[in-house]
Amino acid sequence: MYFKVLSRSNAKRISYKKMSSPCVIISITDPEEGLVSFAPNDKILAVLRLQFEDVIDDSLMSMKKTDAVKVVDFVNMWKDRVGCIVIHCEAGISRSAGVCSALMVWLNGNDMEIYKNQYYHPNRLCRSLILEELIERGLV
Repeated sequence: MYFKVLSRSNAKRISYKKMSSPCVIISITDPEEGLVSFAPNDKILAVLRLQFEDVIDDSLMSMKKTDAVKVVDFVNMWKDRVGCIVIHCEAGISRSAGVCSALMVWLNGNDMEIYKNQYYHPNRLCRSLILEELIERGLV
C-alpha cells in the first residue's frame, strides 16, 4: 500500500490534480477549524473526516478509541480497492504521521519510512490507539 502524509493545504491541492490510481483520504482537522473541502475527483473514492487536537494525553480534545475504530473500519473497507491512502492533518507532521505509522505496520509490515523522515514527528497517542484496535481485532 502506498501512503501520502500531507498538510491540510497540500491535501486540498492534490484533490485538484489528475491522479493515476484510486485513493481514499483520512482528513484530520482541529476541532475549531472547518472541514476541508476537496475538489470533485473521480479518483478520490471516499473521505473519512475526524476532528481532534494534536496532543498526546487523554484530554477532552485528543484522539479517542472511537476515532481509532473509525480509522480501522474505514481502511479495512477500502484497502483492497485502492492503491493509495492519503492522510492529512493541519501541518502534516504529527497526527497524520502517527496514523500513517500504525497503518503502515498493519498493511506494509513496517513503518520505518515514517521514522526515517526527520520531517515527521508521529503523534504517539494516534499510533498507539490504532495499533491497540488492530491488535484487539487480531489484524497485527
